[in-house]
Amino acid sequence: MRHKEAVVGWRHDATKLVVPSWQKKRIDGRRDLCEDGPQETANMTNTTVAPVINLNGTDPRALLDQYRQAQHTAEAMSVCLRETMPHARDFQTAPEGLYVQARDQHLALLRQSEAIEAHFRALKIAVMRQMSSSNRARSAGE
Repeated sequence: MRHKEAVVGWRHDATKLVVPSWQKKRIDGRRDLCEDGPQETANMTNTTVAPVINLNGTDPRALLDQYRQAQHTAEAMSVCLRETMPHARDFQTAPEGLYVQARDQHLALLRQSEAIEAHFRALKIAVMRQMSSSNRARSAGE
């Protein structure tokens, strides 16, 4: 039987986590790991509550800058977490199951970081849509 990946462990390509096909696993019942990368079963954007842009509120450009910075920081954290993923070779002499526990803990942190990133991306998109709508409404009123 030939495997699509001959590498033992994890590697990161662009924005997805690639797992060898023979190492498919269901983790915490929240996402399946497969060759195509993590597949979310619960979408963070469905629960994101965005601010409503109004004249008395924070300037939407300031909100966008804040959300971009937060998203950028979460992306950097996700990259660091992917680069520091535990590898089985570092657990060769450890008791059985310790590598799986370390990997699962690390993946939980990665999921949290990705959820934070998705949250701020959704906020950013919501603010941009509202800005676009208000610009169109102003243009139509002129």
